[in-house]
Amino acid sequence: MDTTTYTILFFIGLTLAVIAVATVIGLIVAQSADGKSAMRRSDGAPAHGGRSVQDDDPNRS
Repeated sequence: MDTTTYTILFFIGLTLAVIAVATVIGLIVAQSADGKSAMRRSDGAPAHGGRSVQDDDPNRS
């Protein structure tokens, strides 16, 4: 193989590596943001927006 082929293969590999690193960083940031939003909920409701047992409590105002 000549130099051109090696250069093309190098840049293809480099591109795939950049995509992989960006994906990992994106997943870490998304997981971190999801955890922080769940901790901010102070009304007792589940973080996913569904109903909780407390919603059916007639003694709760």
